Amino acid sequence: MIAKAGYYAYHLLGKLQGNRVSIQLSDPFVQAAAARDGRTLRVILANFAPPQMMLQDLALKQLIAGGHSGKELKALAQKQGSDPRQLLSDRRRIETLDAPPDVRAAALALYDAVQLSARRQRQAVELRITLKDAAAGRYRLREYRVDSRNANAYGQREAIDQSLQKAVKKGVSSARDYLAQRWSETEMAQLPGKKDAADNMAYFLALPPSSPAAWAPPRPGNLTSYFVSLPPARQRDALAAMELLKEVKRDCIKEINASLKPREQNVSEATSDGSITWRGALPPYGVMLLEIEQRD
Repeated sequence: MIAKAGYYAYHLLGKLQGNRVSIQLSDPFVQAAAARDGRTLRVILANFAPPQMMLQDLALKQLIAGGHSGKELKALAQKQGSDPRQLLSDRRRIETLDAPPDVRAAALALYDAVQLSARRQRQAVELRITLKDAAAGRYRLREYRVDSRNANAYGQREAIDQSLQKAVKKGVSSARDYLAQRWSETEMAQLPGKKDAADNMAYFLALPPSSPAAWAPPRPGNLTSYFVSLPPARQRDALAAMELLKEVKRDCIKEINASLKPREQNVSEATSDGSITWRGALPPYGVMLLEIEQRD
């Protein structure tokens, strides 16, 4: 199985070890956590711009928690001739809203949040991280990223598809050679599926189950019927050939996952005069781990 970007985001989160360090944020859509392990401080950041509906639901929940009932808010929206979610995201309606002050304030705050989220879903956020009260000395900074360009199988799906196709061809070739040493040309040509023996081999050997017991019930013309019609020795040969193909595919997937694993990048050095400041950008829905290691 090819690991998705979310897996590698949790992989970076798992690198937070040691004692938790407090962190102050000034951006509503950036989440962060930090921990110090010996001479290394690690900070993980995530740039998540919530979709409009999520922000609308949050605003409604906050108003309900503040003492307003869902029935009251719905009646208020109907009075304005609008759905509550639409009402809370339309500034023109908000400006003329006949509602309690806290409802109007929540609606205006929601409108601002929706506009900011829409911009942030299209562009990276510029970040500045300052480590205060840093001991004097030299520090090395490393970045590990998960975003549209890093540790993201979806962003590299074309190259991954090509690698998997090559692996299947290689696996089919190995399996065909294996069977060719044991089966006659007539038996090879009788593999069900496509028009020639090579295509038949790919079709037959690409079956996911490793045992015919997991296949569909036998019926005229299907692969299960063909398989169970083989002598036991030939069934064992076919299963062994299938395993050769799967082994090649497994090795390919391992290589793909190894290539996707977040690697250190943008390594830099800094000298502390009481504080250290890092500047960089984090793409929409990106996750980054920043390591700050004290060198001396």
